[in-house]
Amino acid sequence: MRMIIGRGWALGCLLCAMAVAVGGEKTAPGPAQITFSEDDFRQGPAHKTQEIALVPGQKLVIQLGSNPSTGFSWGEKPANSAPEVIKFEQHERIGPKQARPGAGGSQSWTYEAVKAGTATLNFAYNRPWEGGEKGVWTLKVNIKVQ
Repeated sequence: MRMIIGRGWALGCLLCAMAVAVGGEKTAPGPAQITFSEDDFRQGPAHKTQEIALVPGQKLVIQLGSNPSTGFSWGEKPANSAPEVIKFEQHERIGPKQARPGAGGSQSWTYEAVKAGTATLNFAYNRPWEGGEKGVWTLKVNIKVQ
């Protein structure tokens, strides 16, 4: 009888330890997404602020409508107040859904939350040449990594 209880207790402890190990693993949640189309900016406000909370390891994808045929574009690497908190990973230009002259597309940026803290990303839609219009549309993203 003692052997059975001892083995049962040991097996129970092993199963509990395995459950804690498997259930105790923390993985970052899926990517957070911020998306604004060209129409969102045209219809106003033209200058937007967005607040978002992330956890370390979580990705942030920001997708903004753009139309390079107008001469305007969002900068490839927007100003980042704390690159040690939120790390830039990639920038991508996405073509229009329908291939027609003058059709707009979008631009996408991917970041990763690195450690607890706060950061601000500032996006500006400009005509990049000298004398070109600056900051016609803007997006300020206030990030809190906790």
